[in-house]
Order: sequence, then structure tokens, then C-alpha cells
Amino acid sequence: GLAKLDDRITDLDYADDIVLLGETIDDVQSQLRLVQASCRRVGLELNFGKGKTELVVVGGSDRETGEARDIDGRLIPRVETYQYLGTNPFSAEAAFADRSGKAWFAMTRLRNLWKARLPRVLKLQLFHALIITIFKYGAINWPRTVSWMRRVDQTGTRMMRMALNDYHSDERTLYDDGSLPHLSSLVLLERLTTIGHAIRHNEPLGHIITAENRPRARKGRHHTIEKNLASLLPFDIQDID
Repeated sequence: GLAKLDDRITDLDYADDIVLLGETIDDVQSQLRLVQASCRRVGLELNFGKGKTELVVVGGSDRETGEARDIDGRLIPRVETYQYLGTNPFSAEAAFADRSGKAWFAMTRLRNLWKARLPRVLKLQLFHALIITIFKYGAINWPRTVSWMRRVDQTGTRMMRMALNDYHSDERTLYDDGSLPHLSSLVLLERLTTIGHAIRHNEPLGHIITAENRPRARKGRHHTIEKNLASLLPFDIQDID
């Protein structure tokens, strides 16, 4: 597993999917065999079909030579990346290119809709439902640096101009009525919602996120969850109690 603070995260689970985590390939191989043995005790087998059970190494000294095998000695296929639920969790660049490409494709397919004489509010509602949901899918995993969020906003603004058929208004005027915030704000909201869910359910992920994003405390002052979460925001919040 991966040691974080006082917790050791060995796996991430979603529905019937599982990701085994380890600091070395041997670590992952041991976990895989334990899971495989546990499955067999109740008459189940892991699915070793194409794209079902694979090894992905992210960095580390084993990147060139390591391999993993199951209980029966079967080699686990090794891949450089993995596409899961329509997004790439290992490369922000690849995920951004993929999601923006899909969103632009949808934009062009709906070209006649954007050119139609429809109320601005209705166009924005359609834009959010049909385009933004495509673009920001998985965006909570993208870097939260200023340059990245600026890149996200620039792409979102270009799409929004096409949706409104407005290529002349300045950006402030474009967003002035508050009907639709900048895309980075929507991504931030999803990120904080995810963190809040983890904290409310007392999951290790919540403790790790808040601790790893801990702002530097002044002498004699203690950290709070609110202060830790504040460090995730793209602006400064002082003296949160």
C-alpha cells in the first residue's frame, strides 16, 4: 500500500472495479495474489481479459524492468497508461486534450443551435448541460495551478463565445450577469464537494487531502480543516475560525 500520514491506502474501489496500490511492483503483486486467493475461496475468479487486469507503473526505479504475475504464474500485462470511465487518470495533458476534443466536437455538431435566435439564458443552460459536462468530466484530477486553471478558463470562454455567438464582448461583460461562472470555479466546486464527501464519511482520503494541503501556521496557532481547505482556493482567506 501507499503510506500516508497514519493511514496505509492499499486499494481504491468503485462499484466492481478495484485499483491495488503499492510503492513497488512486488508490493502490488503480493496484494493481487491475496485478492485472487480470497476470491477463489468463495468460488470467484479475477477477470484477466484484455483491458481488465493490467499493471501501470507511475515513476519509480522499477519503471523499465519490473513485472507482476498472479498465483498461477500468469504475467500481468503492463501498460503505459489506462483509460478509466472516459478519462486518463495518469496524464493531465492527455485527459485535457481528450475532454476538450470531445467538447469541441459536440460544439461543432450543435453549430446550428448556437446560431439560432434563442434567449441568452436558454443558450447558457444548453451550453452547460451539453458541453461543459463533457469538458469538465474528470477535471478534479487536473493540476490546480494558476496556469492550468487559466488554460481551462480560456478554453471554456472560447466555447462560451461560440455558444452565445458573441465574439466581440470583453470577457468581463461575457460573465457579468452571473448566469454561468468561469469553468475553473465549477471545477473547484467539484473538488471541494469530493473532499467534503471524504471528510464526512471519515475516509482516509479526506485526512490525506486536508493534511497535504495544510497551510503554514503562525506560531502558537493550530490548523483546522477549514484552514486546510482554504489552501485549495485560488485566493487568500485570512483568519478563518
